[in-house]
Amino acid sequence: MFYKEPKEVQHGFIADYTRTTAQTQTPEILAHGAPTGIHGYTCCNLYICLALCAYPAFAFGNVSIHGSSQLTEAEVISLAGCGQGPLNLFNASSGRLREALLHDVRFKNAEVAYRLPATLQVSVEERQPALYVANSYHSYLKVDYNGVVLSVTTTIPDAKAPVLAGIKCGNLYLGDKVANAGVLQILQFLQQLTPEALQRIGEIAVDDKQDVKLQLSG
Repeated sequence: MFYKEPKEVQHGFIADYTRTTAQTQTPEILAHGAPTGIHGYTCCNLYICLALCAYPAFAFGNVSIHGSSQLTEAEVISLAGCGQGPLNLFNASSGRLREALLHDVRFKNAEVAYRLPATLQVSVEERQPALYVANSYHSYLKVDYNGVVLSVTTTIPDAKAPVLAGIKCGNLYLGDKVANAGVLQILQFLQQLTPEALQRIGEIAVDDKQDVKLQLSG
């Protein structure tokens, strides 16, 4: 997974508050000078509190993950801009986190939201394996129902998806999309089947005449 760092350095609540405060107070400061007395003391304390809240080691909030057994809390904290943790909602960026998840090949969709009192809620839809297909490097591609390559392995590691025999794909890598018309037609066919029927398919064979045969279990 490759993720490009956004140009904006500041994220989260602190950045939004700082920009808003600067925009609203600048005219007053220009007209009357710097805050003095009680008003200045209060503003000073407020900025100190905000600075402490934005300190990386300050822990605030928790993570709630829905729809995934692969995504970890540590990944969420890091992708949200909090490094190795702990989670600090004052620094976390929901937009940055969602963008990173949408570029992660494991996930088809992702939504991120703040929930009271202090929860970062992450909901994702995982891509489901549909086929194992041989490629040109004597290895196997695990692809989802849209033809997106989920992994590349030298052997077939499990029986989570049927094996397609008789068709080879080109030189594809993680995150690429299969363009072979025969493979795409089979994927479209598999989408029409029930989960029970899919579980019974062990192998799909395509012969020289392009006839397709299913090897069923049970």
